[in-house]
Amino acid sequence: MGSRRADSSSAAPWRASQRQLRPARKPGKLPAACDEVTYETEYSVATLQMHKGSLPEEARVVVVDDLLATGAPQSSRGPGAHQGGYVVAYAFVVELTFLGARDKLMPVRVESVIQYYGAWRSF
Repeated sequence: MGSRRADSSSAAPWRASQRQLRPARKPGKLPAACDEVTYETEYSVATLQMHKGSLPEEARVVVVDDLLATGAPQSSRGPGAHQGGYVVAYAFVVELTFLGARDKLMPVRVESVIQYYGAWRSF
């Protein structure tokens, strides 16, 4: 399950490995009928949508996103879980470790390419 366009070149490795990429997007971005999940962030309420019936029952889901900051969208019962899937891992490009979001997602596996620990020195 990804949060970007499924037709981009980044989806090519998924197709080659027999995996299926299912986009979860902000409301109004997907063309067909959608399930939606609403969750609370620190300052507002947000919604993600996913095409209805796009996941088989009991599918194992890896959530892929660009940024792990507070963990609010991920720790909510996301669209993949809402459709009967099981989140087995999260993968991020950047993780802001000083916000502690990884703890909110445990015991599910969390991977990130870049971990940013914050500015520790004064200027």
